[in-house]
Amino acid sequence: QMIYWKNITSSFIFQSYQNTEGFDWNGEHIMKVLFSYKKSWFLYTPMIILPIIGIVFMHKMAKPIFPAIGIFFIANFYLIASWAAWWQGGSFGMRYFVESYAVMAIPFGFFFKKIAEQKFIVKSMAGALAGFLLFLNLFQTWQFENWMIDGYAMTKAYYWRIFLKTTVSAEDRKLLEVDRMGFKAEETFTNEGDYLKRNIGFYNFDELNTTPVDAVFNDTTVAESKPNSCRLTKDRIYSPAFRMPFDAITQKEHAWIRVSFDYYANDAIKEAQPSLVIHFDHHNRHTYKYKGWDIEKLSFRNNEWNHYSVDYLTPYPLSTDDNLQVYIYLRGQKEFNFDNLQIEAFERKW
Repeated sequence: QMIYWKNITSSFIFQSYQNTEGFDWNGEHIMKVLFSYKKSWFLYTPMIILPIIGIVFMHKMAKPIFPAIGIFFIANFYLIASWAAWWQGGSFGMRYFVESYAVMAIPFGFFFKKIAEQKFIVKSMAGALAGFLLFLNLFQTWQFENWMIDGYAMTKAYYWRIFLKTTVSAEDRKLLEVDRMGFKAEETFTNEGDYLKRNIGFYNFDELNTTPVDAVFNDTTVAESKPNSCRLTKDRIYSPAFRMPFDAITQKEHAWIRVSFDYYANDAIKEAQPSLVIHFDHHNRHTYKYKGWDIEKLSFRNNEWNHYSVDYLTPYPLSTDDNLQVYIYLRGQKEFNFDNLQIEAFERKW
């Protein structure tokens, strides 16, 4: 099997996580890992609080092994909490911690050993707390198994709406995050009335440009809004890019982005092969939710200006300062002109 693996990967040791979100070592996800309503350790596995307290008790009760358990807990927690996609997929709770529960069973035992030495009232209160946390763990697991707790889309409002409930209504589910699990090639924005719209970017390559545009892109040969349009050539295949951090677009967990522009189409567009690209960039090291639209494949009126518009649902951000990027680039050799690039953001009203 090892020989087969080497033949497939060209190495006995292969890093299968080469193009991933990576780690954010600055601690920005720690509070979310512990307390977020979307997915957190203390909220969806509250029983873990007791063995964490048990580690503190071990300082006096088990000094020889306390350093090993303490160092393991801190290092393991910091490593897992540094993963950029901190919510860990569509599981119930924080699944990356499951393997560490074998070690956490040791301080769990010391917690109960310490409680057993206390007065009756303390033992009664601790027993009641442990019983409630166990019940909550099991009940929320049951809710997850019965599609009441969502592995991807939990919110604070929805969590408390369904807390300890055995049924969930369609009205309740409106409080969830937007559905990102359609896996459709084209995203369809159908409930615009639930959103507030604002313009966040506009480029007519004349006097109205959201950010400065190098004059080298300006072309007067054809223009929908005179005097200039933007011309891309084989020597300048990337248009000026619009960038905006997620938290400047919305303070909520998602927004819809609508990108529209005018483009001049003639027979050469098949050889120009222009593409509209929208994606997010995480700390300048990882591109995610990358979507591209090949403009030459659209139906168009020849030797005229055509208009195109597309909607894009933002991903759940790895970090709120991740940048939305919008630009057009050429995959081919011929020139391409476009004009009046507009970027609009739609933010949910609630």
